[in-house]
Parts: sequence; structure tokens; C-alpha cells
Amino acid sequence: MKLKNLFKKVVVSTLISAMTITAAGEYIPVSIVKTVEAATTEIRENVNTPLKSGHVLVGVQGKDYTSNVTDVLNKINQVRYDACKEGVINPATGNPLTLNDYKPFKIGKLCTNSAKIRAAEASLYLDHTRPNGEICHTVIRALHGSDYGLGWTGENLAWYPNKTTSIDGWINEKDDYVNKVPNAMVGHYEALITTNFNYIGISSFNPDNDTQKWDWTCTEATFAGNDTEVTPESAKNGAPVLAKVEVPLRKTFNQCISGNAMAYIGDKNKYEVLVSYDNKQSGNMTSKVYDCPVYDNVTWKSSDESVLKFNGTSFEALKLGRVTLTATVGSGSNVLTLTKDVLVVNKNTVVDHAESLGKITVESYEKPVLPKTANVVLSDGSKIAVDVTWDSYDTSLVETNLKSKEFTINGKAYGYDVKQVIHVNPAYVTKLLAYDVEGEFIKEINVDSGTKPVLPKYGYVVLSNGLAYHSCELTWEEIDVYKKREGGTYKIKAKTPSYFDTDDGYKSFEIEIDLIVKPAFATSVEFEFTEKTIKYGGTYKLPKALVTWSNGDESIEDVTWDLSKDKIKKINGIINNEDGGSFKITGSYNGKSVTVIFIVAKKGVKVTDITDSSKSGKSSKDNSNKKSSKRKKVFYKKGKILKDKKFIYKVIKVASKNGKVAGKLKIIGLNKKSLKTVKIPAYKKFSGVKYKVTAIGKKALKKLRKIKKVKMPKRLAKKYKKLIKQ
Repeated sequence: MKLKNLFKKVVVSTLISAMTITAAGEYIPVSIVKTVEAATTEIRENVNTPLKSGHVLVGVQGKDYTSNVTDVLNKINQVRYDACKEGVINPATGNPLTLNDYKPFKIGKLCTNSAKIRAAEASLYLDHTRPNGEICHTVIRALHGSDYGLGWTGENLAWYPNKTTSIDGWINEKDDYVNKVPNAMVGHYEALITTNFNYIGISSFNPDNDTQKWDWTCTEATFAGNDTEVTPESAKNGAPVLAKVEVPLRKTFNQCISGNAMAYIGDKNKYEVLVSYDNKQSGNMTSKVYDCPVYDNVTWKSSDESVLKFNGTSFEALKLGRVTLTATVGSGSNVLTLTKDVLVVNKNTVVDHAESLGKITVESYEKPVLPKTANVVLSDGSKIAVDVTWDSYDTSLVETNLKSKEFTINGKAYGYDVKQVIHVNPAYVTKLLAYDVEGEFIKEINVDSGTKPVLPKYGYVVLSNGLAYHSCELTWEEIDVYKKREGGTYKIKAKTPSYFDTDDGYKSFEIEIDLIVKPAFATSVEFEFTEKTIKYGGTYKLPKALVTWSNGDESIEDVTWDLSKDKIKKINGIINNEDGGSFKITGSYNGKSVTVIFIVAKKGVKVTDITDSSKSGKSSKDNSNKKSSKRKKVFYKKGKILKDKKFIYKVIKVASKNGKVAGKLKIIGLNKKSLKTVKIPAYKKFSGVKYKVTAIGKKALKKLRKIKKVKMPKRLAKKYKKLIKQ
């Protein structure tokens, strides 16, 4: 059993303006990201001013994982050169590229600055639409100061788990582009080779304050026809960045005022509005970011400025009292009002203790959103909610599979210890699949009736957290439904080993697939007889079909006979004719026709107990004063059906005419179904020819209901032990 990540490469492509393309990579488990000091953080300003009505500017903290740009540039230019050398079709003209078309990319100033902004924006929403709703090209155009003069512009995006600049997904589209694979994603490769673009900028960004259980790094490339060349930058190696991003206020949540809830007289405290952001758009990959400071469109107010007064940048505590701070966020019709209670106390007032916090429950691989405040009790008996500073913790603790976990995160509230208990639910099973040794998932198996199916060897247990157990060897239930002559669809089940550790102990899982059995078809149809002599005034019994099926079954089936009322009347006339006669009856089974001849003996002629008359149709003469002449031997062909009083036989080997080698018979059915003791003969004689009984059909004795004992020769008993037990 092995556990592996299920998520595969996610690719989204959209053409905007000249060319805009996107790719994304594989998911892997997230690791802890630690906050960086503000003094070392690069601030990336937003390019749109003023903000749109109802929008706010938020700070998204993250890391710059851009690789050495010279190395990335060389790799892309090699792709560009190879396309020209090989004569790949130029997306700009539709004609083959030549070496005369080769023009290496240069690093552009505007392209680079645009890539830095867009990498942060697209890390929140994998799309060519910006979080503020505008098309991606508005960034480079705003930096340029005009919609004109840049020539063609374009964008490539990729989300990958590795903290580096990953462009292999774009390059790997070459084969599909060259081979013109229908509906294939090829726009990324087109952007790398088209002669419409001469300049490029590259940036890779990973947000810190997100809760993605799989840690994405977004790589963005901005392309332009015209720009100013700059020197490629060196590798960033996770340098801290604060990107200011314009977002609609309506797409924020968990809004709050952050800052001290207790102020000492004379203190000057700063407060800020924090929001979390979720693009809330399905169809593309999105990333929620938490605790982003709001930098614009915030208005502050104190409920009592004699206690706590706002001086433009901070609030000054003037005297004892409790006030409510109000922050009005947004503009136009989309405005949010937030409040926070602040208690102003004397310098000698201290915190007595912090109250305990309730348990937080999260799903497997989900990082908990920790409370921003905790209640503390002051030395004067009053209670107030104060901000909590949480310690970093090992995020692998939220990685559960089928068993839950609990752990504690420590923090400080005004210097006092607070503890937050986190309960992580187990992942649950979303799919149970079977697959064969080639790795193909099997939902159904089709077989002919009688053909034993080759069942999948392994199980695949898919969990709700995006992981799956594979290589689970399956144990299938015993089945014989594949033998059913009528065919049909049947559910067959297998179990995995009992090594899955759950809250309820170790358990196995049941996997189910459909077995579709095609109906058997008749491979051979024989009839009990085709000629029979009956006595004057007697009755006639029509033969049945002796059928061999493609699944190995043998059965006795009714034949459809052509018998009208007039024909029956005519037959009865022949039977009751003292001079005898003959009549024919035709019938068919499964498309095979048969004509049976009945010879009616003259009145007074004795008819011996025979199964078939000779081909001549002549009956033996009645001579009561003389011994009957010796009957002529009949050597029946292979497949001939013969009967005695108890059994129905099938000739499976013809006897030699010199009598030295006996023929062979197989018992395929019963002529008498009320037997209590079944005695299988070792040999039988038919029409003067000796036969050895060597085989018994699978269902030959099936219809016996009162059977108590089975006797058979030793040579058969060894072969048919199971039949005797049954």
C-alpha cells in the first residue's frame, strides 16, 4: 500500500488581445511559512489610482521565488531558436519559421515590473482577469502610461508546487502544437516562439498568509513587442514581498479591527483593518489569503474623543474610560462598518489571567484560522478582548488520512499564555476503484458466458484530502456468475487488506465492479431421434433437442413443432389404420430444422423397445414360432444421442467395427428423474456395439431431487469426487 497525491496538472488557457495563456502544475503538501520583518520587505505598489468604487487596497505578504532570470531567458531563447531551425509554424504569420526569423528575447523593464505585479495577483486567482476585474494587459499599459506603443502584449501563467520559476509546462506543449492535436493547449508554446513578441519579464510569487493545503508558486511571464531592455535580475531565493492588490470589498471576509484592546493613559496606539480575500469564482484555481491589511478607503472614528482621540495616524489615550472605535471601509454603495471596544486604564492596571479558548475543528489538511483575540480578566475585575500573538506550529499536524488528530497551538495575550486546541477530522473515502497491472482503472469487465474473468489485482482508495492509497492487493469473492448461460450484469466485490488505520481501529474497504456476462449461444444441436416405430393405435412422443452451449453447458430443450389441428387429425388416422403407415412432423430449435419420421406398425405386429429404427424404416417381422434373427450392429457417429431407461448419453468416440476398441459415452442427462440411487454403468451396449462410459456432464444429474446415493466405477469416482459429495 502506498499513499500518493492525486492532483494532476491543471491547465487553463484564454486568448486575450494578441495572446494570453496559462498553465498550472501539480499539488504537493504545504509547509509552514514564517512572517518576515517589515524592514526587509519589498513593497510592490498597485498601479491603478484611484481605486474603483467599492474596492479596497489590501496587502498580500509572500515570497519572491524567481530563479536567475538569465538562466530562464537562455532556456526560452533556446526553444525560440529550435523552432526557427526546425521550421515550426510561426503563430504570427502561419508560415514556417526560418533562422532569419530568430530574434532572442530581451528582458524588458515594463515587462518585468508588470510580471512582478501580476505574479502576486494571479497567485490569488489563476486567470488572466485581475482581482479588480480588469484584463491582465491593463498592468503593463498603466506602467507604460498608454494603451499604444507596446505592440503586441501577452501573458503566460503557471502554478507549480516547487519554489522556483517553472516553465516546463509551457515548453512541453511543442509536440501538440507541431502535430496540430485538436483542442490541445498550445498557447503557452506559441507565446514563446511567435515573432510578435521581442521582450519578456518573469516573476514567481508565493503568498504567505494563505490556507492552501497545497503550496502553490505562481510564475508569470509578460510579453511585449516593444519595451526598454534592462539587466536580468539574479535569483530572489524567497525574498519577502508585500504586494498591494486592489480587490472588491464584497469578496472579502473575516474583516476586523486589529490593535490593542487595552490602552494606558498617555499611550498612542495604532489600529488597522484586516480582511481575508477569496475571489469566489469557480472554474479556475483560487487561493484564499488571510489577515491582509487595508491601505486605502478607511475612515476612523472614536465614540468619545475625550477618552481616546484620533490624531490622523494613531489614537491617543487621554483618560479612564471605555470607547468604541469605528472603521468605515470602502466607498460608494459598497461600504463596511467595523467596531472595536477599547478600555483605557491606569498604568498600574494589570492582566490577572487569560480565559481558555474553545476547541477548533478543521478538515484534513486544512490549516485552522486562529482567533485574533482572547478574553483576559484585569486586576480590577473587568474583562476585555485583547489581541493574541500565536507561535508558529508544525503544519504537518493537520495532515490526517483516515485517523483524526488533536494538537495545541500556543500563544500570548498581553504576555499571558493562551492555548488553542485543534481537532483535525480524518479524511473520508470518496472513491473506491480497482485497477490492473497496466494501471488502467476498471469499472466493468465484459466476458463471454463460461469464460472466467481476469480480475483487477489492485485497489485504489481515494480520500477527501486529495490523496489516495494505491497498490492495495485485492481479494475477490468466489464467483460463478460468469457461467450463467443467460448472461447479465452482476456486481462482484473485493476487499482490501485490513491495514487502514482509522479512529475505529484497523479496517478494510470493499471495492465493487460490474461483471457483464454475454449470453451463451448454442454451438451444437442434436435431436433425440429422427425416426421411430410405434404400434398400431399407440401414441407418439416427439423428441427433444440436445443442446451444447458455448459456455460448456449441455441441456435438453423443447422443440417447436409444426402441428396444426388438421395435421394431428391426419396423424391420428394413420395411427389407427390397421394396415399401418408412416407420417412426418417437422420442427426447429434455435434455427436448426428437423424432420421426424414415425412408422406405424400393422395391427397385431409387436414393436420391440427400440430408440431408433434403421434408416430403411422397416420394422422387424413378428414370428412367434421362431427365434428372432440376430440384430444388425449399428455404429453410431460421434455426437449421436442415445438413451436407456435411466440416462441420456452422447457418443464422444466411435467404436471400431472389428469390436476390439469400445466406443465412449458421456452421460448428459436423465431419462428418469425420480431415482433415489444412481448407479453409473461402466459399460453400455447399443445396437450390438459396446461403449465405455467415460464422462458425466456438469449438469447431467442436476434435476434429481430424491437422490440418496451415487455409485460409479472407481475410475469415474476419482474424477467426479465433487459430484458424489453434492
